[in-house]
Amino acid sequence: KKMIKQRFKYYSQEILQKCSLITSHLINLLPQKQQTNNPIIKLYTKTYDGANEAVHNKVLYFPEKLFGWRYWRCYTPFTKTDCKLENPSIAVSQDGYNWITPKGLKNPIAGLEDCHKGFNSDPHLIYNPTTQTLECWFRFCLFNGGEFIYRKTTLDGINWSTKELMQSSKNTFQSLVCPVVIFKDNKYLIWILTNDEDSFTHGSYIKYYESTDGKIWNFIRDIKIYIKPDHMPWHFDIEIFNNTYHMVYSTRAISNYNNLSYIAYAYSKDNIYYQSSILLTKSKQWYRWDNYKMHRPALTITSNGCLLYYSAQNRYSHWGTGLIKFPLTALKE
Repeated sequence: KKMIKQRFKYYSQEILQKCSLITSHLINLLPQKQQTNNPIIKLYTKTYDGANEAVHNKVLYFPEKLFGWRYWRCYTPFTKTDCKLENPSIAVSQDGYNWITPKGLKNPIAGLEDCHKGFNSDPHLIYNPTTQTLECWFRFCLFNGGEFIYRKTTLDGINWSTKELMQSSKNTFQSLVCPVVIFKDNKYLIWILTNDEDSFTHGSYIKYYESTDGKIWNFIRDIKIYIKPDHMPWHFDIEIFNNTYHMVYSTRAISNYNNLSYIAYAYSKDNIYYQSSILLTKSKQWYRWDNYKMHRPALTITSNGCLLYYSAQNRYSHWGTGLIKFPLTALKE
């Protein structure tokens, strides 16, 4: 009887997973509309592994176009939560909704030299007007300990430089999760989510640094964000608009590593004290693409409004990215 129950449970999950995937594909055939709540439709992104499950986005908007495109995006595949696939990739768009790989570019722009030693993750895209380059920053983790932040740059969006080491936490307990970088006033503003040995007791917190060259980081302060008594910030993004820092982040329950139920919004005038509120909650319907884990959100501010790209996973292990549009008035000051 026990074996029969186990097999029934296994095949039931397999059937539901296939039904969910088919439902998602059918929904994606419908015309895409702008959403102001959890979108039924996730964005279609053709990934280099062929599964088209893209996560951890950062999208930049150029009203006058950059290298021929208004929107530039970095992301990684995350099929079956396989960290070996988390290699930084690039996509472009003219409207922020429909994405393609730019002609002449082969993704990923940064692969793994040895997938048995570690994995890439957490890409972030910025534009440096001084050098007129796009910069893709990303994290590399060794399985036996040690994390690194690398950068690749491009002058045309197609040809990318060799990777440069920007920071290392080798031989320390500090993690370098989800680097968020802004180039402003001829210096790099850098935020890193820290997971030390006390993270699962007291929660994670964000460290803020500044750098003139991106490689020598000067520590400024810790930033602690609170949204719910048992929840800590997880992957996040920050934009500066009208002299205010606007942060969006996913939350993780301290007592349950797999409880990622919310996307939150926080704002600050001084980058010290942030006021937070829940922005999105994971969907409940069995067929929805975002009904299990809410992952890294990314904020893009345009002349017509705010675009919130967020990653999520459903109960049957499929990942994807959704898009919600908000008016500029939704941002606090």
